[in-house]
Amino acid sequence: MIEAVFGQAVPDSITSPVIQMYMDARGQQYPTAANRERTFLSIIFRWGKARGLVSIEDPARAVKPIKEKPIKEKPIKEKQAGRYVEDSEYLAFYNWLEPKGHTAHAAAMEIAHLCAARQQDVLALKRQDITDEGLLICQQKTGKKQLKLWTDRLHDAVELALKSNTTSRSQSMYLIRGRTGQHFTRDRFNTTWSRE
Repeated sequence: MIEAVFGQAVPDSITSPVIQMYMDARGQQYPTAANRERTFLSIIFRWGKARGLVSIEDPARAVKPIKEKPIKEKPIKEKQAGRYVEDSEYLAFYNWLEPKGHTAHAAAMEIAHLCAARQQDVLALKRQDITDEGLLICQQKTGKKQLKLWTDRLHDAVELALKSNTTSRSQSMYLIRGRTGQHFTRDRFNTTWSRE
């Protein structure tokens, strides 16, 4: 818009009253744009004055910006993460995973649920974290270690993890492994899941 209005004008002819008329006209419909354009004109005039291309002082300085209405912020919706997943929903989803080839995901989901562990903590589990007493989980965020005592269900989940992805020649020391038998990074774990 600046170029359309002032592009062919002689710089010294652009005075404060001319800029004010522009602001009044432009500001009726677009007050924010008018204010930004006034600032832009001011920068151009200071640049031109410093290089001897303009003889007058910055004419935009005398023009006051238009008062803008504050932008109403949209209320932030609460995350759905706080919703309790019903047992029937959890079970239905868990039973859907394995037939779809997501054995590692099923095992990770079950271990995370039973141990109240974060995704990154479950993906970081190694075979050496399996002890006689239970599963040793190290919280990646705090470095705190917790021993989760064995239950039949936790034992089954760990066995499921150990059984998954065993056909590849290369096997890592991690409990949750990808199709190649290697460690699942968080990104790869989520990407593999999102392909379905």
